[in-house]
Amino acid sequence: MTRYMYDAVNPDDIPADAQMVAGYVDGPVSVWPLDAWGRWPNAVMVRITVLGGDTDADVGDVESGDMTPQGCVDWVLARRAAGGTPVIYCNVSTLFAVRNAFGVRTVRQPMYWLARPGADESIPGDCVAVQFDFHGGYDRSAVRNYWPGIGTAPAPAPVIPPPPPGYSEGTDAMHVETGSVEMKGSKGYFTLPDPALVGRVVAVNVFEQTPSVAGTYVPVPGYVGLASDRGTLEFGPGAYGPVSDGIYGFEYWVAG
Repeated sequence: MTRYMYDAVNPDDIPADAQMVAGYVDGPVSVWPLDAWGRWPNAVMVRITVLGGDTDADVGDVESGDMTPQGCVDWVLARRAAGGTPVIYCNVSTLFAVRNAFGVRTVRQPMYWLARPGADESIPGDCVAVQFDFHGGYDRSAVRNYWPGIGTAPAPAPVIPPPPPGYSEGTDAMHVETGSVEMKGSKGYFTLPDPALVGRVVAVNVFEQTPSVAGTYVPVPGYVGLASDRGTLEFGPGAYGPVSDGIYGFEYWVAG
């Protein structure tokens, strides 16, 4: 999801309903008054330094009259030493010189906020934002859904156990539960506990109870079955031949 961020030298020019705002913590003509930072109580705030002396700032500004490509490397190192995640703002024509400054000093590249007026809103891979829309009093940028160091990182995707090997149709399946199965000779049956699951089961593993240890199950090689359109699933003999009558367990996967 793309967000939009507004920045301006004069905070009065930024719309009152902005959800993400970037302002200046220093600079002879750009520094914001302290009370300006509270005008958007619900917005995500981004702090910009043009001089490079503030290691609490989120962004270092590299352009004419502000930090140089060489000088921004020092700020990035200081920002990292302070525990922050530095971002460098620069325009397209300056980007090569900035990258080169980090390469010459063998310093890991920072992330970038790229000024690209009149371009589309697409954000290059090593950028967190692209400034694409220049107005009279403010500029607007497209911003990634997550800016490291600003805001909360998205929750990691849940780890879903894969279905048994060889079943590509279960790549997005959800592992549900285990239960008991009736196995007679070369065929096994179990009834789904919920009729709503009919047609959604994509794979099943069958386990045989270990005779010497009650309640302990071991996999039955070859006994893997796909769902039928009934509430009862049936399994034929696997690669290791028919199994004996006995007590078995099963685990199955339901398509999400």
